[in-house]
Amino acid sequence: MVRKNLRTCIITSILLFTALCTVTFAKIVYVDGDATGANDGTSWENAYTLLQDALTNANDAEKPVEIRVAQGTYTPDKGAGQTPGDREATFQLINGVTITGGYAGIKTNDPNARDVEMYETILSGQVGISLVQDYSYHVVIGSGTDSTSILDGFTIMSGKDQRFSHEPEEYDFGKGAGMFNKSGSPTLINCTFTRNRARYGGGIYNEDNSNPTLTNCNFNMNVTESGNGGGMYNKSGNPTLINCTFTRNQAFYGGGICNEDNSNPTLTNCSFTKNVSDNSGGGMYNENNSNPTLTNCSFNMNVALSTSGGGMANWESNPTLTNCTFSGNAAALSGGGMDNYQSNPTLTNCTFTDNRAERSGGMLNSESNPTLNNCTFSENSAEDHGGGMTNHLSNPILTSCKFSRNSADVDGGGMYNKNNSGLTLTDCIFVANSSLNGGGMYNKNNSGPTLTDCIFVANSSLNGGGMYNSGAVPY
Repeated sequence: MVRKNLRTCIITSILLFTALCTVTFAKIVYVDGDATGANDGTSWENAYTLLQDALTNANDAEKPVEIRVAQGTYTPDKGAGQTPGDREATFQLINGVTITGGYAGIKTNDPNARDVEMYETILSGQVGISLVQDYSYHVVIGSGTDSTSILDGFTIMSGKDQRFSHEPEEYDFGKGAGMFNKSGSPTLINCTFTRNRARYGGGIYNEDNSNPTLTNCNFNMNVTESGNGGGMYNKSGNPTLINCTFTRNQAFYGGGICNEDNSNPTLTNCSFTKNVSDNSGGGMYNENNSNPTLTNCSFNMNVALSTSGGGMANWESNPTLTNCTFSGNAAALSGGGMDNYQSNPTLTNCTFTDNRAERSGGMLNSESNPTLNNCTFSENSAEDHGGGMTNHLSNPILTSCKFSRNSADVDGGGMYNKNNSGLTLTDCIFVANSSLNGGGMYNKNNSGPTLTDCIFVANSSLNGGGMYNSGAVPY
């Protein structure tokens, strides 16, 4: 009986191990543009030379499948069934298929060595020789996918829409030159989107409940043509971004990211640097009930060229920010760090430093009621009023906040309140702020802030060093 039970256990263990192996180990398909073997994807020696052929193989195979791609440049118009130079050609992601780049490939001593920077693997939209017209509309498409569709370790570049087309907005070729997602939620890891150009979402466009997850991804020098979201555009999309960077992207609204129509992305440890908007939201623009959640994110040296929100602009939206910094951002008109219109953001442990604008260097609140806890405004400047903050028809609540060394050429070095702004401040400090009138605070036009346990120290002004009231009664 003991021997029989032992035999049964051994057989059961073997069957279980076999089942686990079946689930765990995916089919591997190899791609290397330098391979000279059978071109069937079975090994590095016999690798497919074209990525589209590997995708066809993977699409027909039992999932899961991993496609390993060696260093080099791959375009979507090459492969069986493709037409060279076709601008509609694209790399379509597939559920259950992981595509990994950054492999050394057949010309090295160890083809399996992987380093996404040393062995750069490029997905390029340049499908012809013309530098004006021969570009894929979407280098990659993730529409209809879920999180089991994985793209890991690629540079996606040179996607380009019809720059001067007058097609209607629903014509998707003008959206997402680098990647287009419609009802798609792929997983992206260690990817770089650079030099892509579209009317909406130069780098990535997410629409209709597209919720991709991006980890360690970079968006550099992507552009929109008089449209929104240079790096990324979200329309009713809720992507998750972790350790991602947005650098030198440009758009009309939202140089780095534009969120519209109930888009609620989650960003953790992300940075926005030197992005530019021709209008508002150099780093990020949120509109129409878009409420992103940002944790440990930074906005540095972003610019709004013509209007407001150098770092971030919010229009009828309520983002939540924790441990975020706004430094060195600039706006031509108002809200160098952040501009809020009919928006009620919540900020905790956030810092605004060295932001500048004509009005409201740090933050402008217009018909907005933000909540700020333990936030710091320092060395922000305005040519007119509100070096640290301006409130217009707004009732923000500030607790344990500090305004130091902010300056305005005319009114309200630390803070400028006007037009029935009834803000509430508790345990707040105003120190060493300066302006012509109201070094620490300027209250105007029936604006009556409620101050509890607040301190004004060493603020400087010709009229009202700590506080100046013009038709206003603080209490």
